[in-house]
Amino acid sequence: MSKTEFMWENFRNDAIAVWCKTEIEAREFLSLCKNMGYRFKSGAAIGDVTHWEINGAQTLYTARYDRPEIEYHGSTWVRKHGYIIISAKRVFDDLSGAGSTPREELSDDFQVSLPKKCLCPAWRDAVIDRPKEDGRYLVGTVIAIGGELFRSAELVEFSNETGWASSESVVTHWLDGVPELPEVIVR
Repeated sequence: MSKTEFMWENFRNDAIAVWCKTEIEAREFLSLCKNMGYRFKSGAAIGDVTHWEINGAQTLYTARYDRPEIEYHGSTWVRKHGYIIISAKRVFDDLSGAGSTPREELSDDFQVSLPKKCLCPAWRDAVIDRPKEDGRYLVGTVIAIGGELFRSAELVEFSNETGWASSESVVTHWLDGVPELPEVIVR
């Protein structure tokens, strides 16, 4: 079995997340995924979008074991679910025959870039990592207009009883760790 087949088989069957530090790496990795028959779970075409902007330099891609679909996550979600993290650079090296197997833990550069307890704001999955407190949150949304998907950011109410306030858009992520905006009084 070649290294390429071994890597893709493990990516789909094991808890492996591929870290794309830059959007260029994300585009290159997703291009490989597209060539291997993968598509985004959301239905978005690989090549049209990367979803890299949601988590930025903390973007990690995972594959579903039951379907050839790619999902994108932040480092908090990936660590919480016990994934092994490998860099996109290591994937590229493996495919060219210059690297090591994906079973090895990621090198120290990831640990330096993404501390285990990040005190900086981070995008969280709106369904899986719901807020613990009621309140208003900055969220990433998607809305379909005329057969096309559009992304935006909104300030939306969250309630532990009812979930996200209804909107024409679908809430995909919420921003965690952002200081409260000061209340402005206009006289």
